[in-house]
Amino acid sequence: MKKAIFIALLLGMVLIPALGIAAEPVPEGVFKLPTAGTGEGQVPATGAGILARIQLIANWVFAFFLAISLIYIIMAAFQFVTAGAE
Repeated sequence: MKKAIFIALLLGMVLIPALGIAAEPVPEGVFKLPTAGTGEGQVPATGAGILARIQLIANWVFAFFLAISLIYIIMAAFQFVTAGAE
């Protein structure tokens, strides 16, 4: 059984990339790469722009985790206060 699974996985790894090669190309004008700039939907043109976006994302992630941690702290305090003492 292990041998059959191994052969199936091996054939899958060999044949699946061929399906990607067989795909039809995207017609001209349907897909275009984003341009460099500072507007919405554009790629940052400078390293400072990239760092600004990374900082923006980091600030949002920090705020999200801060909110989650406050919820857990409040839940722990509630459990501490309502726990029965023996």
